[in-house]
Amino acid sequence: MTFSNYSCHVTPLYNNLNVLKLNDIYRLELAKFTHKLHHGALTKIFDNFFKNISIIHSYKTRFADNQNYFTQRVCTNSEKISISYRGAALWKEIEQSLKILPYVTFCKHYKDRLFNYE
Repeated sequence: MTFSNYSCHVTPLYNNLNVLKLNDIYRLELAKFTHKLHHGALTKIFDNFFKNISIIHSYKTRFADNQNYFTQRVCTNSEKISISYRGAALWKEIEQSLKILPYVTFCKHYKDRLFNYE
């Protein structure tokens, strides 16, 4: 397909073919889910997945201004891999300028960010 040496690193090959690695696909899908939830595009059943930081306290902080969600302290591995924990942690990493974009534009820019990440 690319006629590359079998021992070469796969990241540049994936980028040249415009294919995301499995971990990046997971991050993209989780970011898309969190974006939809943040903008109210999901059903009511998901409303309690994330707690807005303004519910926890009413202080004016940079963390709250960036529309982040509260992440609880977790003790078990099953809590660490839950969507509510990972989604809130991933949303915290996303820049404010991306969070306010419409869904389709957000998906495109976030996917481009994942390609340029490594």
